[in-house]
Amino acid sequence: MRTHRSALTALPLACVLAWLGGCGPGRDYREPEIAAPARWQGPEAADESSAPLSRWWTSFGDDRLDRLIVLALEENLDLRLAVARLDEARARRGVVRWAQLPEIDARGSAERRRYSENVFGPSGEIQNHFDAGFDASWEIDLFRGVRREVEASDADLQALDAARLDMRTVVAAETARAYLDLVGNQELLAVLRADLADLRQARDLVHARVAAGVAPDVDLAQQDALIASAVATLPEPEARRVNALTRLAVLTARPASDVLAAIAQADGADPFAGLPGVTRLPEARALFAAGLPSDLLRRRQDLRRAERAYAAAVARIGVAERALYPRFSLTGTFGLESTDSEDLLKVGSLFWSIGPAVRWPILQQGRIRAQVAAADARAEQAEIAYHQAVLVAFADVEDALAALARAQERSRAIDEALAAHERSLALVRARYERGAIGLISLLTEQRAVSGARAQTVEARTAMALRVVTLAKALGGGWEPAPPGPIADTVRPPSPERSP
Repeated sequence: MRTHRSALTALPLACVLAWLGGCGPGRDYREPEIAAPARWQGPEAADESSAPLSRWWTSFGDDRLDRLIVLALEENLDLRLAVARLDEARARRGVVRWAQLPEIDARGSAERRRYSENVFGPSGEIQNHFDAGFDASWEIDLFRGVRREVEASDADLQALDAARLDMRTVVAAETARAYLDLVGNQELLAVLRADLADLRQARDLVHARVAAGVAPDVDLAQQDALIASAVATLPEPEARRVNALTRLAVLTARPASDVLAAIAQADGADPFAGLPGVTRLPEARALFAAGLPSDLLRRRQDLRRAERAYAAAVARIGVAERALYPRFSLTGTFGLESTDSEDLLKVGSLFWSIGPAVRWPILQQGRIRAQVAAADARAEQAEIAYHQAVLVAFADVEDALAALARAQERSRAIDEALAAHERSLALVRARYERGAIGLISLLTEQRAVSGARAQTVEARTAMALRVVTLAKALGGGWEPAPPGPIADTVRPPSPERSP
């Protein structure tokens, strides 16, 4: 009968606890729905031989660029910092997960004490006290508050992993951009210096004609002015070349002199040694496919980071709401206590205690609800930020596709213009040498050819940079991790490997 009554008493209590456990704080996270366009508006330049987006820079077919990006992905300090932050987040996640388990502390003490003669008790006595045992406590996660903390820490860890992968995208793109700027300005300087040499050679012809009395002195003055103008065009691309070199130094965490030596094959021990020399700006041979707009949600790691930040913010609503509910815990003590060390291990020295405890901040509900409202507002901000990031990402790709198409059109048009100017210059020079036309006509056509040559290099550089912009907008530069537990998918390479 007694057992029957106990069962009847325990049944309602179990039902109440089960109901309370189902009324946990917060809400379950649901990934926001995104209405992605069916296709991109801009033209796609990829074909069947398109390069993989994870290694988009190989589309340029430049071994030096490949090695520079590999070096940057291994040595870049921003990437190493991102890995360190990921390690910190993984450690914090471990702390949160351990909070779900009971805490057990071992203790022990040995004390000799004299009691005061002026207090109640063993006045003036000197006693020994020996104590050894264990203290245990376990907060029962009845309302799933700790589980919400675990969800938040998991989302934080995934967000930092996405930030690391996004940094790989940025580092690869910026390294390629700096390299193309460097090589493009080197080629531009070569073109400008070649034009300057042609102008100086033409000056010798003009000088001979003036000396022979068949041309006026003004022709020589005009040629000198043209040479001075050509010299004035050299400092700006040289400054851009130096700027690109220093950017490469920062990206690869190496001195600028080492980067220059690597590119110039000045150091036989350098990892770039033995590669063919760079003679002109590389062009993308096989562009990568842009894919569908919906693919962008998986490839762009800044979007994944924003989505995971939203998930963490939603979980922290539950963490804040946890304080609205009572907190139940079990505490216990087990040990041995004696005033004589010889008796410490005897059965009579054994003591223990165990019991439940409850704590409920009833008079702080207003403050707690305000904290919950703040957490809810932060989650709303994170959701808005995610939607905004998605819109910006779609716009980035559309802009990059359109800009690349326009750059390709401009480059083709400038190439055609250069060919036409070179044919015209050959005809004009022949007529000038026969004395059929004056120097002004020749100088005008020479300036047109010089400008077209420089524009050709600048247009090809701009087109190559547009390829980099598109790759970055598509989120290229990293390999998707295989599906698996969080602890596996977010684990970065070891320090001996690339970040």
